[in-house]
Amino acid sequence: MNKLQILKNIKSYILISFIVSLCMVSCVGDRMKGSGWATPFVEGNNVYIGTIEGELISIDIMTAKENWRASSLDSEFLPKSIYSKPFLFDGKIFIGTPAGKLLGFNMNSGLDEVSLQDIEQRVLLAEEQIGPVIVGNILSFMDNYIAIPSSDGQLSLFQYEQNEMFEPICSFKSNDSLWAKPVWDKDNQQLIFGSMDGNLYSINKDCDLNWKFVTSSSIVSSPVLDGDKIIFGTLNRSFYSVDLLNGLLNWHFNDSKGWFWAEPVLDSGIIYASNLDGNIYAIRSNSGQIMWIYKTENPIISSPVIIDDFLIFISKQGELQVIHKDTKRKLGSCNINQKVYSSIESYENKIFIQVSDGSLRAYTIKKNGNPDELWNRPFFTGENDKRNNEDWDPVC
Repeated sequence: MNKLQILKNIKSYILISFIVSLCMVSCVGDRMKGSGWATPFVEGNNVYIGTIEGELISIDIMTAKENWRASSLDSEFLPKSIYSKPFLFDGKIFIGTPAGKLLGFNMNSGLDEVSLQDIEQRVLLAEEQIGPVIVGNILSFMDNYIAIPSSDGQLSLFQYEQNEMFEPICSFKSNDSLWAKPVWDKDNQQLIFGSMDGNLYSINKDCDLNWKFVTSSSIVSSPVLDGDKIIFGTLNRSFYSVDLLNGLLNWHFNDSKGWFWAEPVLDSGIIYASNLDGNIYAIRSNSGQIMWIYKTENPIISSPVIIDDFLIFISKQGELQVIHKDTKRKLGSCNINQKVYSSIESYENKIFIQVSDGSLRAYTIKKNGNPDELWNRPFFTGENDKRNNEDWDPVC
């Protein structure tokens, strides 16, 4: 593959990434300024983030001190931005890259512990190819399996062997891109995932199709398991509940005015779903009935989280809000005044948010629901970037 063709392919993948980055054109400039797409991941005393420059950074939760940063090591001709959430597997921190690679790093040192040369032929790519882009989060299941969704519409299953290699098991090809993490239904031994082709698929661990449910629009968020149901939203402003065993419709809600972009959360039989119309919808999972609607002024891209009786969410414009999950009464808020494209990560009574200005923000949610800023830190890629040493005033 010559350099011109490589550059053409890069432009194609960047275009796809920008389209998928939400409000299509407006957020491109914001995201290129810093980081802010990948959701943070917390393990032990550390939080891990993937950046727009292709680095994985480990930060101490209490002190905000940077432990280490590791590069994805892709060449200068490859797109670098990390979109997927880091995950823990076999005592290592793994990330998927937009060049279609899977990288594993030592949790304590950040050293590369899975050789790229050894696994790149086995995991998704031949050396001269670019892609497919890994945007969706990677699922680990059954102790030693992983499922990788990719931009070419393929869900690939790999088994982790004792020699620290991922052996390919099988793959299933949908008709369009996969942007979200699949779900593992342990009771029925099936993987369930949505595609941009408008279908929700169920496959077994041999990648054979069990059933598919057809919608009239793209699915870009992960579904949620609830007993014998699988629940998910689409870009046609609709929310669905489908039977796990046969893929038949239980109920259908279509009264929103915008896209269901983010993964919903389930708590005590209630689905809490954020929407690009600026609303949070509380939907009874057994019937599809609306319990309440909480209205805001700006699109909500990220998934909400629940801590105790608090529902916590943040708008694209950076307004963090805490409401009571049953009554929707507002309890606290904080305006970051920066664009937010990532989802919130929660740990005990703390939340972590990656922001498009190149910072990671940490908050403690007080017992009264008020968010109290624990720390905020800029994590720009260049080690000598003077912005990394600036003191940023707390906004909450």
